[in-house]
Amino acid sequence: MYTVWLTTRHFVSKLKSTGPAHAFRHGGSDQATLAEFAIPSGQPWYDISIIPPKPGNCDSYENCRQVTGRKGFNVAMRIEPKSNQNGSNCRTLKCPSYDKVACADAYHFPNDKKTHDCPAGTSFDVVFC
Repeated sequence: MYTVWLTTRHFVSKLKSTGPAHAFRHGGSDQATLAEFAIPSGQPWYDISIIPPKPGNCDSYENCRQVTGRKGFNVAMRIEPKSNQNGSNCRTLKCPSYDKVACADAYHFPNDKKTHDCPAGTSFDVVFC
C-alpha cells in the first residue's frame, strides 16, 4: 500500500496509473518533466524522465527533439528517498535543467536506463522547483 500526497500550491497531475506504475508531472502540458514510480511486489522503482512526447526510437535527447519538434522538460525536479539511502541505487535524483550534464539522473531517450530502486517501505519526497 502507498499514499500519494500532493501539495495544493502547485498543479500536479497524475499522468498514468497502470497497475503498480504511476507518473506525475507539474502542469497540464505533455512537454513536462516526469516523476515515474512503479511498485511491483512492494519494492519501489523510480526515475525522472525528460523524454520528449512520442519520440519513437530516438537514441539521444537531441535526436528525440529533432524527431518530435518538442521537449520533455518544463520545471526542475528532485526525487528524494526519505529513508534507506545507500548512495548508489537508492539515492536522490536531480534534474535542475534539460541540459544532459545538469540532468544526468534523468531518462533523455527511451532506452537511456536511469531507473533506480529502494527497499520496500521507502518514502519519497518529489519536489518540483
